[in-house]
Amino acid sequence: YNVNWSSYDLSYQKEESNAYYHINLLHDYFNSGNALNFNELNFVSKANVAYGPNYCGAFSNGIAITFSRPTQYCNSLALSSDIIYHEYTHNLIYGVYGNTWIPGAEGGALNEALADYFAISTNNNALFAEEVYYNAPQGRNLDDNYYYPIDLTGGVHQDGYILSGALWDTRKTLGRNFNNALNVLEAM
Repeated sequence: YNVNWSSYDLSYQKEESNAYYHINLLHDYFNSGNALNFNELNFVSKANVAYGPNYCGAFSNGIAITFSRPTQYCNSLALSSDIIYHEYTHNLIYGVYGNTWIPGAEGGALNEALADYFAISTNNNALFAEEVYYNAPQGRNLDDNYYYPIDLTGGVHQDGYILSGALWDTRKTLGRNFNNALNVLEAM
C-alpha cells in the first residue's frame, strides 16, 4: 500500500502506524506457509494505542490488542515491537484454541512463554521490551537460567520464563526457522 501515514496517524509518537506495521508483519509470518500456516487471524484486528490514564500494560482478547498510553512508568507500549508481537501471539493462541486452552496457571504460563518467545524470536534479541519501561531499561532478558520445577512461583509471567528461556536456548542451537517449525509449533 502507498499510504502517507503523516496525514492519517495523529497519535502521540506514531503508535498507530507502528502497531499497524508490526501486527501485519507477524500476521504474515504466522501465515507464511510450510510449518507456519495459521489462518485463524485472517481478519482485521483492532489495535487501541492509548488506553487508560494511569495504566502501564497491554492486553489482548482474541480480536483486539490494547496498549497503554505513556505514563510516569513507561512510554506508549504500542511503540514496542516486542509487546505488539507478544499480544498478537496471545490472539493467535486464542484463535487456534478459543476457550479450550489449558486451564489454570500452567496454561497461563505456557501462553505467556509462547507469546514471549515469538516476540524475542521475531526480533532476534533475547531482551523483551527494553525500550519502553522507564524503571527496567534492560527489559526482561529471556536468555535466562530458570529451571523446572525449581523456579516455579505460580505466577503465569514468571513461570513462563522457564519455557521461553528454554525455547530461546534451543533456537540459539538450531536456528529460528528450524526451532519454530520443530518445537514451538508442536507446543501450539
